[in-house]
Amino acid sequence: MQIEVPWDAAERAKAEVTLFVVLLLSYIWGWQGAFRGALWVVIGAGVLFIIAANVRRGYDAHALGLRLDNLPRSLLEVGLATLLVSGLVAGSGWLLGTLWPLERLAARALWWRFFWAFVQQYALQAFVFVRMREVYTRDHHAALTAAGVFAFLHVPNPLLTACTFLSGYLWCRLFARCPNLFTLALSHTILALVTSHSFPRAWMHGMKVGPGYFNF
Repeated sequence: MQIEVPWDAAERAKAEVTLFVVLLLSYIWGWQGAFRGALWVVIGAGVLFIIAANVRRGYDAHALGLRLDNLPRSLLEVGLATLLVSGLVAGSGWLLGTLWPLERLAARALWWRFFWAFVQQYALQAFVFVRMREVYTRDHHAALTAAGVFAFLHVPNPLLTACTFLSGYLWCRLFARCPNLFTLALSHTILALVTSHSFPRAWMHGMKVGPGYFNF
């Protein structure tokens, strides 16, 4: 009779994150733009993968930051951090003489930016970071690893990779203090806009990653 050996939770968490990263890398470096709607396919597949994994592990909406009860506290903490980082980034652009004004963005574009930021925060916080907390005993180490994964997905764009590592770590630590994906998605939207308008497009190649970085 074969005896089933339980799979260690930490090893399972690392395997799930690895599979998720492979899925995203296959899209970024392989079939991105291969057919109409490819982006929605990878978003749908990724979200379904995360939901299935979280349901199996027993995570509820509150633990994953899908909540409003802590909104005032999260708005304060995330808002202050976002204001500070935005000021530093915009100030750097001003000192370098590369700061350029926001063009008039349509409401549709803003909603898309917020939606895309929310999807990324959902993947980063509600999957990668919470899985890394099953691997490491300290949130600092879990946040560093999650931020590293987040940054790795932005290779080979050097400036964007550095920015996503630093911001990813900050967002993970804020999530650990007060888990709320809505405020983090708003912070992500604001910081992405400020960063993209604080430096020339040529420096970040239009914030493109993968092969698109070389085709800018």
